[in-house]
Amino acid sequence: MDETRFVSKTKKSIFYQIAFTLVLLYAIFWMQVFFFGRIALGMGALLLIGYTDGFDIDFKGKKYRKTKYLGPMAFGKWIDLPEVKYISVFRVIITSGVRGLSNTRVSSQEKVIVINLIYDKNKRLRVYKTEDKNDAFEKAGLISKGLGLRIYDATEREGKWLDE
Repeated sequence: MDETRFVSKTKKSIFYQIAFTLVLLYAIFWMQVFFFGRIALGMGALLLIGYTDGFDIDFKGKKYRKTKYLGPMAFGKWIDLPEVKYISVFRVIITSGVRGLSNTRVSSQEKVIVINLIYDKNKRLRVYKTEDKNDAFEKAGLISKGLGLRIYDATEREGKWLDE
């Protein structure tokens, strides 16, 4: 692994995958007759499946970028990293939803652990999210080592600073 950079990619939720599959099946059903429609649908499906968000940190250059991945290619503008005070690791519940044509709403809740870089008292950059606590602290350790920052553990009711 490259020790001068931190790279993370967001995994797509099962909710997204099911919704995408249903839309794809619906579109295939209605586009059976049109050959070029199926080609366009296939290209669009590849774009949706291959599209991922991410976050990169360049430790040497003290820069970061919010990335959009299309397959193996990453796109995003590098920005100077603000003067980060510390790294926070905490639990959060993320709720996402979709409203259908019949005005019904389907929502899902996801319990995740988030890593943020804290700067300017209470401003933050969300760097990484995962469901695995060990994975979160492993990634926070990599960032801590690369940027020389302390880690604040807020995954329990009583927050605490981690010793190095």
